[in-house]
Amino acid sequence: MEDHKAEEELLDILRLNVGGCIYTARRESLCRFKDSMLASMFSGRFPLKKDESGACVIDRDGHLFKYLLDYLHGEVHIPTDEQTRVSLQEEADYFGIPYPYSLSDHLANEMETYSLRL
Repeated sequence: MEDHKAEEELLDILRLNVGGCIYTARRESLCRFKDSMLASMFSGRFPLKKDESGACVIDRDGHLFKYLLDYLHGEVHIPTDEQTRVSLQEEADYFGIPYPYSLSDHLANEMETYSLRL
């Protein structure tokens, strides 16, 4: 019985290949925003593209995805470079993730998420 539980937990930790950058993430984190593309991709409803190592392939900018992944884990890093911020916002929009432009936007997102849980 414990082996089955450990196997289920292992399946909930995913290896990702995003534009050649390799990441690991919990399925729960990737599905944090229920209406996002990532939540749809990792909901189990659709087959995932995998590379030769078994990592799930996402054909996007891997360096920008790091910001989004950190955000899904609860960390906010606002790039100081304007072009990076614009590119990051485009990536966030593509995935349907409400990435904040600023710390105040982040706090507003968190308050909204918290109020939906009540």
